[in-house]
Amino acid sequence: MTIKVVDVYSGSPRSYATDPNAQGVIVKATQSTGYVNPYCDTDYQAAKNAGKLLGVYHYAAGGDPIEEAKFFIANAKNYI
Repeated sequence: MTIKVVDVYSGSPRSYATDPNAQGVIVKATQSTGYVNPYCDTDYQAAKNAGKLLGVYHYAAGGDPIEEAKFFIANAKNYI
């Protein structure tokens, strides 16, 4: 079975989170150890309200992987 999933990040149109052609949405939450997507919660909640399968992700920037993982968990723990 194939599931169509949309990747939503801060530069995406907000409408991507509720794309009627997608069953799931994965929202960029963080990047490196200093960037938090300002639209993460907006997009996550819109997708959730639309009944989409949900996920969040961290965009690794090539820094210290342990510090990046800690940053992601600290900022995305309420979505996991």
